Amino acid sequence: MELEENIPAMEDRLIARKILLIFVGSAASIHISKNIVEKQPSIAMENEFMIIETSKDMFNTAIKTISRSFYDAYRRTTRKDVAESKGFPYSTFMSRLKNNSVLLDGGGGGAVPEAGLRFYNTQRHAIVEKIEKIIIETDCYGVVVIGCSGKGTGSLVAPALINDLSGSTIVPTPIGIILLPFRFASTDINNAMMTIRYIIDNNVPTILVDYEHALQMFLYMRGEEPKSAMINQVYASAVDAITRVLSVLIETLNYGQFCLPPIDWSDLESILRMKGRVGTISYSFRRRKDDFDTNWKSDLNRMVLLRTKSKPDVTHTFTVIRSGTSIDIGTVEELSKYFRVGWHTTRHLSPVLTIGEGYTIANIIWGFDPSDIEPELKETKLGWLDRLRGM
Repeated sequence: MELEENIPAMEDRLIARKILLIFVGSAASIHISKNIVEKQPSIAMENEFMIIETSKDMFNTAIKTISRSFYDAYRRTTRKDVAESKGFPYSTFMSRLKNNSVLLDGGGGGAVPEAGLRFYNTQRHAIVEKIEKIIIETDCYGVVVIGCSGKGTGSLVAPALINDLSGSTIVPTPIGIILLPFRFASTDINNAMMTIRYIIDNNVPTILVDYEHALQMFLYMRGEEPKSAMINQVYASAVDAITRVLSVLIETLNYGQFCLPPIDWSDLESILRMKGRVGTISYSFRRRKDDFDTNWKSDLNRMVLLRTKSKPDVTHTFTVIRSGTSIDIGTVEELSKYFRVGWHTTRHLSPVLTIGEGYTIANIIWGFDPSDIEPELKETKLGWLDRLRGM
């Protein structure tokens, strides 16, 4: 069920409110950013980008990767064949991205999160001030921070940055998203455990997305029974699932004033704050209305990108209902009941955005205990296929 958007020409697009998208570490800045833009090219056109990295080589690669993604998005949205290496838009975007971004060290964080955090701590005030300056000068009304735990930079720098920005009087409350790794390698698992400990110890408001469940989500939507897979297919499938949801959420924030009812960044603050708890995302996409009406509840039950051993007693939920046509009011009522009864939701925002094709529900669900993650952050005797089939 691949989502293929009919992209409006530039002159036909809605007026977007700009967001600063910050990608921390090479996995986020190279893989996640590229796939988000591929899912929704308008995101590259309508937002500011920033990279925070410890490796000079990865930093330069990420600059080129995101700039190339912007160039491809520009060609698709304008339907113009423009020279990549001359003038606007490629070189102009690349120059702005370099100016926005921060190379913390140069030698890289490797697989040592403490090293990345040490590099960040020596510059944290300057980095926050730079972000505040970007917010003011480019008129961004929100900030999204995306990092991948398991390696050296994203594991501790991402939650530290989210925490610092949460205390800023200039930066709006950030949406912090951290991806948890597959349970393949002990080093990745141990580093991810550092991420969780940092989040708990500092009460960092974070959305956690688990690669283990992202793969299950992707296979469920494809209707495939897992038999075997190459490692690149496994990671590509998980990234595809994660970025599909993130692209919808970012697009909705860009066009929040066109939602019914309209939403503002401040509307999210009541959802993103629940002491000692974290959030995750869930998702449903169907092309046809009858398929959507039949399957959205099953989709949302299956496609939750973080699980805990015990279901949350109380949650707050932000739901985007997105379609190219209007949504039945009965569906909105049923969705509210679904979260009230099934997820014990006490605070629920559910804007409807009429744009694009098909029928989409994308949720931020807040209220999970980060110390209760399932599967646990430890190596298991079961292989990934056995774990996947048993979820």
